[in-house]
Amino acid sequence: MRTVPKWVNKIHEADKVEFSCVHTICFSPDGTQLVVGAGEKVMVYDPRDGALVQLLQAHKGAVHAVAYCGDGKKFASGSADKNVIIWTSKMEGVLKYSHSEPIQCLAYNPVTLHLASCALSDFAFWSVDVKAVQKYRVSGRITSCAWSSNGQHLAIGLANGAVSIRDKSGDETQRILREAAVWAVTFSKSTLVITDWNDMLSFYNVQGQQLLKERNIGISALSVSMLGALVLVGGLGGWAVLTAEGVPILSTPQEWVWGITPSPSLNTLAVACQDGTLWCYQVVFSTVHGLYRERYAYRENMTDVIIQHLTTGNKVRIKCHDKVQKIAIYKHRLAYQERIVPKEIVLNSERGEKSNVAAHLCLLHVSHSNLTPTTLIRASAAPE
Repeated sequence: MRTVPKWVNKIHEADKVEFSCVHTICFSPDGTQLVVGAGEKVMVYDPRDGALVQLLQAHKGAVHAVAYCGDGKKFASGSADKNVIIWTSKMEGVLKYSHSEPIQCLAYNPVTLHLASCALSDFAFWSVDVKAVQKYRVSGRITSCAWSSNGQHLAIGLANGAVSIRDKSGDETQRILREAAVWAVTFSKSTLVITDWNDMLSFYNVQGQQLLKERNIGISALSVSMLGALVLVGGLGGWAVLTAEGVPILSTPQEWVWGITPSPSLNTLAVACQDGTLWCYQVVFSTVHGLYRERYAYRENMTDVIIQHLTTGNKVRIKCHDKVQKIAIYKHRLAYQERIVPKEIVLNSERGEKSNVAAHLCLLHVSHSNLTPTTLIRASAAPE
């Protein structure tokens, strides 16, 4: 996997030399619009070439959050002016409601399409069919929020290190405690992905149980989102792409990233920066596979290897827990290269040529009947 810059824009304050901090970004569900909150402006771009489609100036404070509804018919913006504005997909403002404090984050329920809007110390649910917006108090400063994929739970990240899990009625059902401020949360199917300012990435279910090993990602995250099964993280130090278990795939150093989000088409991602730059990248996935007669092996989700018997259609998944670089298959054996580590070895003793690369390989024996791997041998292998 690699990313290729498609375009980059520098966003200025109106009639000024200074740049506008790009706080928040989101794509429309069909990927044809990129909505940006920069300074006090809401801007809509064409993600294909970075052309500005519409400039919306209705807020009187910095725009902290934007979110697009799953039906593609509307999006919302929230600002330090304490207001939430609902816009149509044709960029017409149709409704405004307010909190008593600056808006921090927004999230549309993927099932009911209700909007959760969070201010500093309370949150509310809004929908088209309900006129009154009921607010719920929270003990702690709200920083982020995300709905579960089934629309049953809302996770609210807090600056005191807690994550409050709420049901659709607004009641707290569980509270997760981290050791540092939580500035970004998201869901990957039923798994809650949490980042904190100890540079840690952790995984929980909605019952508050930790599911996977937490990992230090080297970024104090301000944004986290999912690119298929991959985790996108942006914050102080830059942005990175991680596997579903938090293993790093690639990283880009940058001073301060406020937001990173993928297009629903999965081949584009946008990055919003403190210095006023808005980046759009093309995501390129390379095919890693191997074939021997009726057995075909290929990489999936960057860290898994799928072995398929082409005649019977049977498949088996091997979880490698690290980025799979290369695959080779021969008869009943599969070899895959996980990573490359620095090591000095002699390639040609007669010429004295050396290389600083050694490949970590895994060798598996695959049985005839059900493709189940029966033997696993791990070795640090290098050519001699």
